[in-house]
Amino acid sequence: MKHSSWIVNPSPHPEASVRLVCLPYAGGSAAVYRPWLRAFPSQVEVVAIQLPGRGGRFKESLYDQADELVNALFRDCQHYFAEKPLILFGHSMGAMLAYELALKLEQCLPGMLRHLIVSAFRGEQRPPSPKVRHLLSDLELREELKHLNGTPPELLHNKELMELFVPIIRADMKMCDTYRFDERVLHTGITAFGGVQDPEVSEAELEAWSKRTEGAYELKMYPGDHFFFQQDEQSFLQELNQIVERLHLHRV
Repeated sequence: MKHSSWIVNPSPHPEASVRLVCLPYAGGSAAVYRPWLRAFPSQVEVVAIQLPGRGGRFKESLYDQADELVNALFRDCQHYFAEKPLILFGHSMGAMLAYELALKLEQCLPGMLRHLIVSAFRGEQRPPSPKVRHLLSDLELREELKHLNGTPPELLHNKELMELFVPIIRADMKMCDTYRFDERVLHTGITAFGGVQDPEVSEAELEAWSKRTEGAYELKMYPGDHFFFQQDEQSFLQELNQIVERLHLHRV
């Protein structure tokens, strides 16, 4: 396959039998998954998705609609996704995108998706909220990011960096604020993760992912807030390794 700007894979494993494709949270880039590259055995190829507007794609136009983004991703990477079985992982906004990509894969490349792993994102449609995050003032937006506890303080307090970051986070938040779940149900199994102290996503909202699949479903709760997986990344990666190994061995 020709090189795609969507795919970040600095440590290719041509011998790998499965690909773990990771999609970033709002405001995040492929770099958030760099520590994961050496956390899995060689039969698992870890690939991060780089969204437009960040990293090496910083000059590209941002997307603010999930379906448009996933359609563009699939169109450019369809041949890559067809090469070997896939496990999708997404945290927060990345979970939303991973679910949309999973639907696309089942429709267009049946049999290639092995499992969907979602983290810190609701599995059901919420009623409209009076707080539309992508329309907050810059000050309110910074407070919202503080509340979520996933943005480095040095970024939040750097005026120049925030001027670059705000358009990205606004576009991503609009994508989440305006998202509506597809009524289709996956055949592939789903594992959901959540933080016990997450102020944004409740355990009941995570449990709702069980209705999004006809396959196996499991919910795992971790200590921590919305970014629990970064607060004890080693334990979380051990858990992911076990899930991937089980899927690889049993073809679940």
